[in-house]
Amino acid sequence: PKEELMDKIEEFDLLEELEQSTKNGCDGFFLNFQPQINSANLKVVSAECLLRYKSSTRGLVFPDKFIPILEKTGLMKLECGLWKTLLNNVQNGERKILILK
Repeated sequence: PKEELMDKIEEFDLLEELEQSTKNGCDGFFLNFQPQINSANLKVVSAECLLRYKSSTRGLVFPDKFIPILEKTGLMKLECGLWKTLLNNVQNGERKILILK
C-alpha cells in the first residue's frame, strides 16, 4: 500500500512536469532516430523515430514511465500535440534530436 501510494505520487509529479513541458514548447522532449540496418550488407535502410524525455530534475526518464502518462492524459496527440511540435522543431533546424550512428 505505501509503495503504491509513492508510485502514484511520483506519477502525479511527473504528470505536472510533462504538462509544463508541453506548455513550454516540449522542453525536455527530443527525438531519437535509431537506424534499421540490413544485416546482409550492413547499410542503413531506414530509421525508427523514438520519443525521449530528459527531466531537469530526474535526468533521462524511460519511455515506460512517461508515455503511458501522455497517452492517459491526452497530452500526446499527433495532429496538434507533441510529435508535431517536435517534428516542426526539427524542420526548423532546432537541435532537439539525437541521431545514433
